[in-house]
Order: sequence, then C-alpha cells, then structure tokens
Amino acid sequence: MELLDAINEIYITCPDCEKVFRVNEGNPRTAEQYEPTFMEEQELLLANLSEEWSKNVEKARVHQRTIGVARALEQISPLLPGYPRDFRDARFIGGLAPCDILSLDGYTAGKTESLTFIEIKAGKTARLNKTEREFKAVIDGGEMSYEIFHIPLDRFALTQ
Repeated sequence: MELLDAINEIYITCPDCEKVFRVNEGNPRTAEQYEPTFMEEQELLLANLSEEWSKNVEKARVHQRTIGVARALEQISPLLPGYPRDFRDARFIGGLAPCDILSLDGYTAGKTESLTFIEIKAGKTARLNKTEREFKAVIDGGEMSYEIFHIPLDRFALTQ
C-alpha cells in the first residue's frame, strides 16, 4: 500500500508542452500530438460516416415529403388563390405529361375560346426541365394539330 501511495506522488514533465503530470494520470502528451491507432481511426471514420448517413437519410425524407406535397398541390392548384384562369375550365393532365393542366378557356360558360397549357411549379425559382421547354416551344411555335382516332371495333369482336 505504501508503494501505491508513493507512485501517486511521482510527477513527470511533458517534454513537448512542459506541463507537469502525475504518473498515474496517464499519457503526458497533448491531444494535438496524440496519434490514434488504426482501430481508433477506423472507429472515428465509422462514426463520421454514420453521422453523414443519418443526415443524408433525413434530407431524403424531407425531399420526398416535399415532392409529395408539391404533387398534391399541382392537382388542387386551380382552387388556390392567384390561379390565372377559371378553375372550372381546368383539367389536370399531369403525372407523366410535360404539363400539368389543360385549361379549356370558356368551356363552363358554354363556348371554348382557347386552350391553355399550364405547368405548375412550386416556389419562385423552379424552372422548366428539357422536356417541358421543348413542349412549350412546340406550343409557342403553333406546331399543333387536332386528330380523331377511330377504334376499329370489328377487330375486337365487340360487334355482331
């Protein structure tokens, strides 16, 4: 027991920082000078990756929720304040289409006077993607037509 008490009273001086330590207090090197072992480095890397992964997962969750809300808002946008047309003339065609709404301007009044394609964007900085820009260029250039497709019912054994 006397030996342990004697060890507790032994002091050494760090050769780098000249700080005085008790021998039983451990390594006298400073944290900046400490070189971690391979396993300590791997544990630190794993902890950093785990933290980064958690942040990315949370970002993805927020992004997915935002997309879901934006898609829902696209469908009800004719009912929102500031919609530029009569909401009763709006037909949602979104989904995979290059625009979201076709407005049959004047339809509910009894006479359709024009067709307006409307792309709904959330936020002020949202931009058209390549397909949407091409679609807009075709409309702006007047490169549109109207066609009728007759289904040949006799080929489907629906008539007798």
